[in-house]
Amino acid sequence: MSRCRSLKQQLNYAISDNCRIGHSKRAENGTNTGYVYSVQYAENLRDTAKNLSNFLRLEYPEIKWIKDIKAEHLQAWVNTRSKNWSNATMINHISRVGVLQKQIYRTYKIDNDWTIITPAKENIGKVRKVAMERTDYDKLQELLDSGKSIAKYATAITARTGLRIKEIARLKVEHINLDKMVVEVREGGKNGKYRDVPIRTEDKCYFEQLKRELSGQEYVCGGKTEDTINKGMRRGLTKLGLAEKYQDTTNHAIRKMYARETYSQLMEKGMSEKSAWSVVQQNLGHGKKFRQSLFDTYIGK
Repeated sequence: MSRCRSLKQQLNYAISDNCRIGHSKRAENGTNTGYVYSVQYAENLRDTAKNLSNFLRLEYPEIKWIKDIKAEHLQAWVNTRSKNWSNATMINHISRVGVLQKQIYRTYKIDNDWTIITPAKENIGKVRKVAMERTDYDKLQELLDSGKSIAKYATAITARTGLRIKEIARLKVEHINLDKMVVEVREGGKNGKYRDVPIRTEDKCYFEQLKRELSGQEYVCGGKTEDTINKGMRRGLTKLGLAEKYQDTTNHAIRKMYARETYSQLMEKGMSEKSAWSVVQQNLGHGKKFRQSLFDTYIGK
């Protein structure tokens, strides 16, 4: 390893060295081999590498080489970051660290033991069943709208389309298609899948105004990462005294609010329970096939 490389550069080199993009569309990213077969997953790994290296640079400046990173350093990173991460974000980062470990061994022949990393929070997943109440959302949106945080776009778009935080972070202004009345998800979708989410008639004015406001800008959130956007949301909830009520979940709680409201609207129009949920499920990016478990999670048994 060249002595001019920072920790971030060392990690990114290992990621690039294990990229096999285009080699096999059926290959599974990272999980078993550490190899990366999609551009999106490579970006996800680099995001984790950046977050981790920034933490180590500030908290453990004496660490200059990958070989010196120990499990306790990674545990400290998870524990510190978990104050602002949702459980889903935390789990994703921990999973990616496992992939990085495989890549580091293959590239540098360094066999670090990072297997003891564990979540710093209990009851992972349970809080993700909480849907944000409309009155709480309105308070949060009003607060964010009064400030300069780009999180205001994320909360508003989630409430109107149910997009994931990563999808919003990578949403381009041009993909708000008012001619077709859809928001086109082209980056950040789960498993890299594209989809078009309908813009409801009552939301058309909001998106028209948003496109005027962001005219000339490429990304709606200015290219900010999902972690940065999440932090903006969490700060807003904290100011409102709602952080504990929606502990470890913000965007996902708003997605649930969107799901329940849209489901109710479709039911009122005469759709069956199954048909209404199938539409909502597709809007959320969970595929076309009706899944009872998702219905129970989002709508309730």
